[in-house]
Amino acid sequence: MFVAALLLLNGCRENNQPQPVVVARVDDQVLTEDEVAAWETTLLQSRVAPEVRAAFIRRWVESTLLAQVARDRGLDDDPWVQTRLDETNRQLLTSRLVELESSQLPNPTASELEQYFTEHQGEFVWQRLHLTVSYWRSTSRAPLDRLRRDLSGSRPQPLQPQEAAQVDSGHFEIDNPASVEPVAWKLFGWMKAGQVGYPSTYRGGWWLFRIARRDEPGSKQALTDVQDDIRSRLFERARTRRQADLVRDLSAEYQRAGRLDWPMFQTGHDTITSVIHE
Repeated sequence: MFVAALLLLNGCRENNQPQPVVVARVDDQVLTEDEVAAWETTLLQSRVAPEVRAAFIRRWVESTLLAQVARDRGLDDDPWVQTRLDETNRQLLTSRLVELESSQLPNPTASELEQYFTEHQGEFVWQRLHLTVSYWRSTSRAPLDRLRRDLSGSRPQPLQPQEAAQVDSGHFEIDNPASVEPVAWKLFGWMKAGQVGYPSTYRGGWWLFRIARRDEPGSKQALTDVQDDIRSRLFERARTRRQADLVRDLSAEYQRAGRLDWPMFQTGHDTITSVIHE
């Protein structure tokens, strides 16, 4: 009885599992809410507009309808379709294999990053004006006036706890001055590094800006500015070399087993591998 009851309870749990929310259906093919949400995450947007979401669903329905008609007409056995399916399948398998192989690669060390930076330092310069801007925001001017005197070293007057609670602060970086609102640019674009502006009204509040860093076009970048870029370059180089080594080893193994006919490899002119290694 206990076993039977346990099986019954397990069956109830399985039946109570939440079913996927179907957004659209064409015959036995469905598009679920989870699949739409997964697609939305690839857009890297905090909020996807309803019309963008609707357009994605419409394209899925249209393409699924047309594909179903093609199957009904027997086009899934068409030689043109089969050839391209084989190509796509080969590309997907290759991409997945390289991805799995690359996941085993170690991350570049700090010394490797520094060495690459030293060897390629001439490449790392600011192409446009770059600013790091600190800001303080409040609903009234008084605490920002006091904060400005403190930041500029003129008659320092630290904020009182009740004033500090009224001030919000942070910082942001600008790599393209053209993307900044002209009204905002007038408030801090003219300042030098380390300079503090004056409390000004902007977007319904009081703001105070300070230029924490200013890099003019053509000035050299620091390692901390480009280490993510260098890390990506080193990883891509390691990934490419790993792929070349894998192709070379597999080519030798298949050639010895009589499973590969590749005159270029047999004569030692495997230029693909040599080019990848350069």
